[in-house]
Amino acid sequence: MGDTAAAEPGGRPPPPPRRDIVPTGPVGSDRHRNGENQADEPAHRDAYGFKLEGKVDWATYSSWQQKYEQDMLKKRKKWQKLFSKHPGNTYLQCKDLKKMVRNGLVEGVRGKVWMESSGAAQKLENSPMLYAQLLEDTGDDSANEAIGQIELDLPRTFPDHKDFRPNLAAAYGEDAIAHSQQLLALRRGLRAYARR
Repeated sequence: MGDTAAAEPGGRPPPPPRRDIVPTGPVGSDRHRNGENQADEPAHRDAYGFKLEGKVDWATYSSWQQKYEQDMLKKRKKWQKLFSKHPGNTYLQCKDLKKMVRNGLVEGVRGKVWMESSGAAQKLENSPMLYAQLLEDTGDDSANEAIGQIELDLPRTFPDHKDFRPNLAAAYGEDAIAHSQQLLALRRGLRAYARR
């Protein structure tokens, strides 16, 4: 057989590997050891970690992704130009801000713009320990009903996303979620919101 990759159905060669697409892990990988069913894994995922299989064909996605990356590069340059023209958060007063936000925030800019435009950055500066205080488990929790619902919903959040999967070898609960940094971060945020 040799080292050539198997052709896809229809005789087409397989698509080239992409760094933003995570292929199915081999037997013995972390996913397999965590009890995930390898037969259910798709061959391709998008840049955000969601399954592509059955939703769009690889050639269409690959073509779209290339155009999207070029568009994001142009937008990133525009945002960098805005930030260099308006230091600190003075860009919030810029007349072009609304148009730029509507045209899309690029990765790395979204958090900064949201924190500063929503007033969250100012609230964080005024109460830097509030989040840590909201996360403390005091035992006298008026948000117990919400916390219980959060725990039920966490393992069901983005079940097709590679980074939001609980450890399927463990029962749903603390041990299952402990293996996903994204689920742990989501838990902290939701619990703090429920206790505010």
